[in-house]
Amino acid sequence: MTKTKFFCVVWALVAAMQLAACSGKKVDEGNPQELFKDAEEDIHDKRYQMALDKLKGLKNKFPYSHLATQAKLRIADVYFDEESFIEAAAAYESFRDMHPKHEKADYVLFRIGESYFNQLPGGVDRDLGPAGKSIDAYRELLNLYPKSQYVGEATKHLSEATERLAGKEKYIADFYYRQEQFDSAAGRYEKMTTRFPNTSSEQYAYWRWGQSLIRDQKQDEAKHVYRVYLTRYPTGTYAKDVGDWLDKVGGR
Repeated sequence: MTKTKFFCVVWALVAAMQLAACSGKKVDEGNPQELFKDAEEDIHDKRYQMALDKLKGLKNKFPYSHLATQAKLRIADVYFDEESFIEAAAAYESFRDMHPKHEKADYVLFRIGESYFNQLPGGVDRDLGPAGKSIDAYRELLNLYPKSQYVGEATKHLSEATERLAGKEKYIADFYYRQEQFDSAAGRYEKMTTRFPNTSSEQYAYWRWGQSLIRDQKQDEAKHVYRVYLTRYPTGTYAKDVGDWLDKVGGR
């Protein structure tokens, strides 16, 4: 046996012995405090499945203990820590439904938002359903708990999730525009300006909305859109081109 293989075997045996020692630790199953403490030790050591088993057992065996409520919240935390975000979102939402006035209600709302936020895919061409749910949770947190310690991070992720949804709408609108389906494109660009104001794509949406209407032979509607754009962004990215077009067609 080579030295490398020998050390690998030794380390594997040591790890197995440590795990066996932990799993073999005697805990008074009739004492919720001991069960909760033991589960917390498992969480600290990232033995998440063991922690979940103990917390669920505590919750079911001692439903009227104050620790049962803490166990429910910690179950959600464990799911979050192991990056099982679908399960985490469901657990946090269930906790909030059962304990809407809990002292950590702001934390629970924040974690609901984070659980959905962390489910967002990398590209805008995929399902962004979790974005809407994260936005709802963040907005509720900001509305109900404006002084919460989680407001800063929630505001940041709210903006990012909103930008992602705006990017999705832009992706669809641009597809219609390239296919010369200008009526459909105009509807999508309009939606961007109403649903996602103050995002990085808003000015672009106004510009392409007007262009879609022009290409669709709806010049009067395009004039109105561009007047609104100049009112909102008199020195915006597309202000000169929009102004020049309006002057050309007498639309000022």
